[in-house]
Amino acid sequence: MGTFILVSYDVLIRVAEGRFGPEKLWEQIKSMPIAIIFAFLLVGLQSAIYAILMEFLVTPYVTKPSWFVVSSCLLGSCFGLTLLIVLPAEAASQLVFTGASVGTILGFWLLKINRRGKQNG
Repeated sequence: MGTFILVSYDVLIRVAEGRFGPEKLWEQIKSMPIAIIFAFLLVGLQSAIYAILMEFLVTPYVTKPSWFVVSSCLLGSCFGLTLLIVLPAEAASQLVFTGASVGTILGFWLLKINRRGKQNG
């Protein structure tokens, strides 16, 4: 999900700046499988730490749904920035945007799962 958002963000910026044509779009599409493989390698540890923090620090203590999603968004942003270890500093805004987007989507998804679990249990 993050790779798709990051690549889409990059494409939109380049299109807006007028430096992106159909041939570049095809190159981006062809590179997606490789980007997804690298994403799994780069963010596997991040995902595990995010899951632990959400499960043990956020879920038990944050009762308002909006704060739950905000917490997830902020965690996503922070973990997105950790990729500056392997990416240039110019990518920081893209990484924050991508991390926040993924965190927000996951926050809503986890909230829905938590609500469903409470209704069934």
